[in-house]
Amino acid sequence: SGVTASSGSYPWTIPDSISGTNLIGTQLRVAVVDTTLGGTRNYDYSNANFEIKGSITVTAPNDGTEVWYIGDTNRNITWTKTGDLSYSTFSIRLSEDGGSSYTAVVADNLTQAAKCVGNNCSWTWAPQVPDSVGINHKIQVFLASDQNNVKDESNNNFEIRPNITLNTTLSSDSWTTGKIYRMEWTTTGSVGAVNFTYSVGGSAFAAPPGITNPVTGYSGGACPVGKTCYNWAIAPATLRGAAKIQLIKSDNANV
Repeated sequence: SGVTASSGSYPWTIPDSISGTNLIGTQLRVAVVDTTLGGTRNYDYSNANFEIKGSITVTAPNDGTEVWYIGDTNRNITWTKTGDLSYSTFSIRLSEDGGSSYTAVVADNLTQAAKCVGNNCSWTWAPQVPDSVGINHKIQVFLASDQNNVKDESNNNFEIRPNITLNTTLSSDSWTTGKIYRMEWTTTGSVGAVNFTYSVGGSAFAAPPGITNPVTGYSGGACPVGKTCYNWAIAPATLRGAAKIQLIKSDNANV
């Protein structure tokens, strides 16, 4: 109200609701009423219906720097919204090909009441980040009742990595050249072959004498359940001293 008649237009910032009525819908019209002119024809309204939609904007993962690890339980997918979207629910999908397709179901039936505070929404990936190793991942969030129009995707790719945890050797172990020792490690996610390197006395990590990388561990037999093992025959030429072992995923030096 109070718009000058000569203005000819009015910049309308669309609110979530008017007098408690949700404005999102398909059967909307606008009326313009002259509040000063008497007579029977002091108004006009839209000749046809128009539609108001809400919107979704993914905010994380989004900036292209995120690295999430398989098994993480504290990773939040976040988005903002415009409009009152409580009449429907949110769904989340994962792309493993840089956004060409979103076929992996992450979550469904997420309500505005449960996941949003104001226009800021968040969902913690449950039960954990899945075994989906790769660097070309994106997240899509959409409104279940209008998934082709009210949706958004990560602007940039994020990475999901596996983890490697070396269980042996221990700091108290003493190994002797010329003998065979079993190394054991656990992983979260698919790791495959690894590059086996060692360092003695603070020297740079390098493959031990007699080792050709990458090496493939084994499971079963004498290898404890849930672990991967490798039998290292320590060559006589191996440097002696306080040593450290390092395992690196053969196709990703960051793991």
